Amino acid sequence: MPIPQLLAPVSSCFCSETPVFEKILNEENYVVDMESFAIDYVAQKFQIPRILIKVPVDQVGEETLAFDRDQALKLLEKNIDWKKIMEKVMK
Repeated sequence: MPIPQLLAPVSSCFCSETPVFEKILNEENYVVDMESFAIDYVAQKFQIPRILIKVPVDQVGEETLAFDRDQALKLLEKNIDWKKIMEKVMK
């Protein structure tokens, strides 16, 4: 199932030496950190709308420190019907 072309051109990515946490007001462009080329490359290759990409930064938030990976995996296994999802994807 193709994703609608919601991708901005490469020139819309802003590159900075330090992570940027707010949008820059030059034209309508939003910013990403210094790995913007890699993020743009992956977004184009897999047709991922950039608005859905969460870019990790140098700070680790409290919610990340408290994240229980094992519990999350158990909940995903228990609550997601992967067979049903794959059947819909294959249609």
